[in-house]
Amino acid sequence: MSRRAAAAALMLLTLPAPAGAIGLSDADIEAIGRVVYAEAAHEPAAGKVAVIDTILNRLGSGRFGSSVQAVVDQPNAFEPVTRAGGWRRLPPLTATQRAELATILSLKASGHLGDISSGALYFQNATIVAARAASGTVAPSLVHFGGMPQTAVIGRHTFYRPAAATSGMPAGRATAARPALRSSFVGDDAATESAAPEVGQGETVLILPDAASVAEVARAP
Repeated sequence: MSRRAAAAALMLLTLPAPAGAIGLSDADIEAIGRVVYAEAAHEPAAGKVAVIDTILNRLGSGRFGSSVQAVVDQPNAFEPVTRAGGWRRLPPLTATQRAELATILSLKASGHLGDISSGALYFQNATIVAARAASGTVAPSLVHFGGMPQTAVIGRHTFYRPAAATSGMPAGRATAARPALRSSFVGDDAATESAAPEVGQGETVLILPDAASVAEVARAP
């Protein structure tokens, strides 16, 4: 075992198991992880957290599926899943990705990491969507989901929530809003990405950037 893999394994052993604490099965966690790293492998740690938030908010809304796996496998909801033909066909996680995911979910389960997406139900790489709209490959109405209210911009992803879903609801508490669009994500096209796909090299076990402290995570909304 490499030193990197050994460190990841040690970290996993010292973390509380997140599944029971927030009601996720092992398969749910695997599904979330594969989708998150397919969508946001090259995004900052906060961007990965916000994608997890979006998945969990969709589940909580009751409008996108009754289980995590139904949410991520919803037709045309997550572009990498649609291309692969289901979340189980996405690449499995590396040891360090599993450690990072376990850290995020454990912090959420303990209440130390809030919903940094501010209740988002949709997200996209708006730059790529705009380029696709300009080339005629997608409808212009998909840019920013036709003016849907933005809840956060993290890395290259912008996060959204319909106005009807935000009224009187705190961040992270998705209401039962009828989805206005078939797709929650339009973005990172492999043909336009300069970074190579993540294949187990260069990952970080920590979910924080070097400049951030654990105290800053504890103060997350």
